[in-house]
Amino acid sequence: MGTFIKDSWILLVLVASSIVVYTPWIVIKRKDLNLAVWECIIVCVTGAIFGTLGAILFAKLEVGFDLSRAVNFRIFGTPFFEIFFFWFVLKIKKAPLRYGMDIYALTMPLVLIFGRLNCIISGCCEGVYIGYTEYKWPIREIEIGAEVLFLAIFVPLVALKKTNGIVYPIYMITYGAVRFFCEFFRYEYLPPEGRWHLAHTWALFFMIIGVVWLLFLKYNLVDYFKKYLNERK
Repeated sequence: MGTFIKDSWILLVLVASSIVVYTPWIVIKRKDLNLAVWECIIVCVTGAIFGTLGAILFAKLEVGFDLSRAVNFRIFGTPFFEIFFFWFVLKIKKAPLRYGMDIYALTMPLVLIFGRLNCIISGCCEGVYIGYTEYKWPIREIEIGAEVLFLAIFVPLVALKKTNGIVYPIYMITYGAVRFFCEFFRYEYLPPEGRWHLAHTWALFFMIIGVVWLLFLKYNLVDYFKKYLNERK
């Protein structure tokens, strides 16, 4: 544990910073989430820990727990595993599921912004050189910009309750699309496969999850399956 903290202290500081930034949002929306102020703090801290562990777990899962080939973190794990954490909290607190997920979804861009800041500070996940110039594709900055744009669009909509459960699935789609594009310009590609990375596959996976999620919302497929199962009993 001591070695992990020593090697990852910058990331841990940035994770703590993200908690400080998004906790006020959860506190503001606490009545919609059926949370007291102290519960907001616990949920935010626990969620950050869960998301960090999710990124570590995702990195291990993708290589079948072959630690010799695993990277330290796979940032895809954070928004993926946080779905289950947020769902669990909403169920426990008996808060509106759709709107609650919209509220929690807006913490994800903030977390991933700080995650990419860690990449910039650590010097990883850089883009390849643009042609024969000395400049590299700013793929980390592109991702951060996309997260900021997402927040600029959806924070007002969620605050005004103009969404109905669509924010998280749309985030999965947009995040997957941005990552899919950026991965073609990332220097960590594995020959002889060319520039197709495992991250491309995860990006497509995220987009598929988002599309299926939206379809479930649009056509109330959850209610349909519940009705079907009840009829079968």
